[in-house]
Amino acid sequence: MTVSQDGDCWLWTGQSTHGYGTFGLGQRKLRAHRWIYEQMRTEIPPGLHLDHLCRKSLCVNPWHLEPVTNRVNVLRGSSPLARQAAQKSCKHGHEFTTENTYVDPRGHRSCRTCQRAKDARRREKRRKSA
Repeated sequence: MTVSQDGDCWLWTGQSTHGYGTFGLGQRKLRAHRWIYEQMRTEIPPGLHLDHLCRKSLCVNPWHLEPVTNRVNVLRGSSPLARQAAQKSCKHGHEFTTENTYVDPRGHRSCRTCQRAKDARRREKRRKSA
C-alpha cells in the first residue's frame, strides 16, 4: 500500500481514477478506500456508498468514511445539486417553504412567489399588445 499521512487523513499515493485511489488485485481493479474500510471496519452494506467525512477523496482512513445512500453522499458534497438543495431561499430572497415551493416531476424546485410575478408580467405584456 502506498499511503502518506496528512494530519488525521491517510492519503492514497498510488494509482487513482476519478480522484479515488485504486489498485489491482489479480484481475480486479479495486477502490482503495472501500477495500481498506472492509478490511479494518466491516462490510459495506449493499446499496450504500462511502462518504468521505473529511471531504478528501484520496483519504483511505476507515474512520473518515461512513456508509450512506447515494442521495445523502451527493447532498453532503459541494456539487451544484448539493449547493442548490442547501439553499433556504430563491435568488430573490423568498423562503423555500412548503407553501411557497413548487417541485416539478423531475424534482426541481421553484419559487411560487416568483412564478406568480412572472405570470403577471406575461399577462400584462399580452394585454398591452392586444
